[in-house]
Order: sequence, then C-alpha cells, then structure tokens
Amino acid sequence: MSATQAQTLRFTRRFAAPRERVFRAWTNAQELKEWWRPNGFTTASVEIDLREGGRYSIAMQPPRGEVRYVRGTYVEVRPPERLVMTWSTKGSPRHDGPESLLTIEFIADGAATEVILTHEHLPGIFVSDHSAGWRSTLDHLSDYLQRDPRP
Repeated sequence: MSATQAQTLRFTRRFAAPRERVFRAWTNAQELKEWWRPNGFTTASVEIDLREGGRYSIAMQPPRGEVRYVRGTYVEVRPPERLVMTWSTKGSPRHDGPESLLTIEFIADGAATEVILTHEHLPGIFVSDHSAGWRSTLDHLSDYLQRDPRP
C-alpha cells in the first residue's frame, strides 16, 4: 500500500454499558470531552450539532505544539444504533488530511454494547497514527463508562 492509497480501519469493542448509554457518551458534548483523546492529548473543546447535516468539532491539545482539530458533518444519525460522519483533521501539516468517513455501530448485547467502528477512505500515511489513536481513545471510553455508570 502506498502512503496516499486509501485504506480502512475497523475496530470492534465490547463495553459493559447499555447501548443508549454508550451512544450518549459519543453524542453528548460534555461527556465526549471527558473521554475523547488519544494517549498524551487533552480535549480542549467539543461542539456537536447532532442531526443529519449537522457539524461537529473536537479540539485536541497534544503535550507540545498547536491544537489539532477533528471536524466533520453527520451523514446519518440513528439513535441509539448508528452514527455516520465525515472526518477531517487540521492543525499541522503532518496531520492535516483529506476528508474520510467514520461509521460507528452500537449493537445491544444484553446489558453490554458492542461497538463497531469503521474508518474508511483514510490515506495510508495516516493509518498508523489513527490506528493507535483509535485504540487508546476506545480504552478511554471504556474507563469513562466504568467511572460514570449512569443509565
């Protein structure tokens, strides 16, 4: 695969929380700010307009350097089962990327939820960073849901 050839990342994780709870953690700006970040980053701000055609913006601060942004538009919003959104990163030449597509599926599994995250059309140059970022971000979500088990 070349550095520019589009690739797809796919992650499946099981969370010990009901589907509605996990969906809300992804779609409530205050909650998202609590857990959203790859390792080493903090989340400075989150804006969410949760509707098809609505926009979102997440500002992430690395340990050193300028704030980086993840921004996009919601393509599909089906509470509590599915989110589809465009995705682009801005903030530094190394991390600025073209628009890609993120799909998150929330599957009820008793009192737990299986999340299937699919990140499509990602240029090869971003795959390693995004793969590590998604893994650590999903770890933070798991920790958050354990700390804040509200229904």
